[in-house]
Amino acid sequence: MDNKSMWHGARTFRSAGSVGSSRFHGGSGVAKQSFGSGRRNGEEDATGSLRMRIVRRVIVGSLLTLIAVVSGELVFQMLLAPNLAITTVRVTGDDIIDHRELSRIAGLDSRLLYFHVDTDAIASRLETVPEVRRVDVTRHFPDTLRISVEGRTALAVTSLRVNGESVPAVIDEEGVVFRTGLRASERDMPVISGIQLEEFAPGDTLPDELTVLFEDLRRLRFDEPSLYAMISELRVVRRGGRYETVLYPVHVQVPIRMPVRAEAERYRAALQGIEALRGRGDLDAVQEMDLRGDDVVYTMLAEG
Repeated sequence: MDNKSMWHGARTFRSAGSVGSSRFHGGSGVAKQSFGSGRRNGEEDATGSLRMRIVRRVIVGSLLTLIAVVSGELVFQMLLAPNLAITTVRVTGDDIIDHRELSRIAGLDSRLLYFHVDTDAIASRLETVPEVRRVDVTRHFPDTLRISVEGRTALAVTSLRVNGESVPAVIDEEGVVFRTGLRASERDMPVISGIQLEEFAPGDTLPDELTVLFEDLRRLRFDEPSLYAMISELRVVRRGGRYETVLYPVHVQVPIRMPVRAEAERYRAALQGIEALRGRGDLDAVQEMDLRGDDVVYTMLAEG
């Protein structure tokens, strides 16, 4: 057999998948796989090395950041904070307390460090002043303290016994007797009588049951000023464990019994009743009016 037929037979043999051919090709495949495996291992080593470098950089960066933060905090606490003092105090709102007295009460006479100022404590001290209703204290970097003062608003007038004498005093919407003496604008305010105030002093609060009375008066003053202006006196009467009031309108001698909770509609009904009596000419014949219930009840003066 010639060489051509032998080469052809060999090709046919290899294509048939003989054992010899399988070994030859198998050896070639192992060599290729070994080369590919080594290449992948090299790539994995390079990737792992890169990751390690990144991790090291992150750790080093974090440590440096932490050191910088701690160092900055130490410098701030040891050098800056002790030298940041309050040098400016701004007072806004109602002008109730002069600045010297305010500084004394608030404890601002001594040196105050900006980061050590107790703003709540300052507000609490100032709110002990009877005429002060609310105080808001805030810090403004780097050296300013701002104090906003809201004063109490007079709503009615009463009297206190001071050293054996009757002294006029004013009451706010919360029922707090906060100041003795009257200002010109307070002389025509409703008078609250009938309450024993022997032991009261400015800053004391009237009984909680009377809170609704002053809430209603406040609404009248701002929402129904004409009704508020008609009140000359409100006498507080305690009956059966609860409070009632007796209204004395301005320029009218007829007392009007009212519940302690009396909103604008009831005061308006009282005013309309007075006007109706005046229109009929019967005003002088009425001893009192009673608006404690749903109907208006008149008590007439006895004839003769």
